[in-house]
Amino acid sequence: MATRPAAEADVDTTDRVHDVLDERGLLPGEHYADSAYITAEKVIKAHAPGVELNRPGQPGQSVAEPHRGCFRHRRLHDRLGHAVRHLPAGPSQHLVRNRLDRHGSPRVQFTFSLTNCTPCPVRSRCTHAKTAARTVTLRPCDQHELLQRLYAEQATEQWHRHCGHRAGVEGTISQGIRAFGLRRSRYRGQAKTAVQHILTATAINLTRLDAWTSGTPLGLTRVSHIAALAPQAATT
Repeated sequence: MATRPAAEADVDTTDRVHDVLDERGLLPGEHYADSAYITAEKVIKAHAPGVELNRPGQPGQSVAEPHRGCFRHRRLHDRLGHAVRHLPAGPSQHLVRNRLDRHGSPRVQFTFSLTNCTPCPVRSRCTHAKTAARTVTLRPCDQHELLQRLYAEQATEQWHRHCGHRAGVEGTISQGIRAFGLRRSRYRGQAKTAVQHILTATAINLTRLDAWTSGTPLGLTRVSHIAALAPQAATT
């Protein structure tokens, strides 16, 4: 269990957790985490010591992608190793720049030529810009290919069954919040709050041990008040 300041990004905790587990010889082969704790960089870094990070992925989107018929990044055929890009309607001149994003991570940015982009017959499916040319920003080649593989795997039924193990983690978090007040700190300062979290985790373990030894059945999924009214509304 790790207690961190609220202003710290969730993704900054991932490496710290792996380092602590590695020092204790407890580094897992598979790690199930929420999307906020994982990026492509984290997945690649975790592969080195043999850890497979699993989480619900969020494919990269642009402003055009939520609309039906718009081109996604995968439709803009790329060969990142040779920095060659093609528009959906054919080849195009382009400007390639290597830059850093706001987190300091390397990115490859492709800006297409106005000569090809402006008169393109499918421009409306590619960008909403009135005058500017289409710009596509991608991760480095290894990270881009890894993300595409993960997104393809997440579309399979096998992956959903495999990632179902996270349901137990979500259940533990829900129990800690609803039954043990995990979201409120009874003390001032991070050190005392960390002790509270450890004691709360201990209480959860003891409660579950008591329920297991006494044969208490598992609780059902909570139903909201509005959802509980739905069957009654259907019969009236």
